[in-house]
Amino acid sequence: MKTSLLTDASWVLAVVSVAASACGGEVPEDWKDAPEQAALRAELAQTGFKIVYESRASGNGDIWIMSADGTEKRNLTNTPDADEVYPRVSPDGTRIVFAFGKYGVGHKAHEKGKPALGLMKIDGTERKTMVEQGSGAIWHPDGKHVLYGKVPRVFALRDLEKGT
Repeated sequence: MKTSLLTDASWVLAVVSVAASACGGEVPEDWKDAPEQAALRAELAQTGFKIVYESRASGNGDIWIMSADGTEKRNLTNTPDADEVYPRVSPDGTRIVFAFGKYGVGHKAHEKGKPALGLMKIDGTERKTMVEQGSGAIWHPDGKHVLYGKVPRVFALRDLEKGT
């Protein structure tokens, strides 16, 4: 009986390598040719899974998507004048909610203005501003609502179908 590397503890080395290469990090030479790495990439390539992540590979914060095996990397936002970060994929895998701002996010954003929250399809199309000021967005399991922070210690629930 064949054991899947996706359920075997030996795949950790390969996952770290895939993640590091996706984010522009260096992968140690002795990891690149590890049998676990090749086997995991082959198995992941067959799944069709995608990984959505943020990266500064283009010089600022952008949201990227790639195949689970680390190939087919594509910048979904590609906006040199703004940072898009903290992507969260909807439960059905069709949309992404994220934070964005022209002054960065996190500590810098709170010094010069609050980040907004955006919404787009998983392929980067139909991008729109969900709320002008917000952070920390997470999806409700029904995929119709997003919980987010409005001001310190105050949260709001956004109904995406009603826009309220």
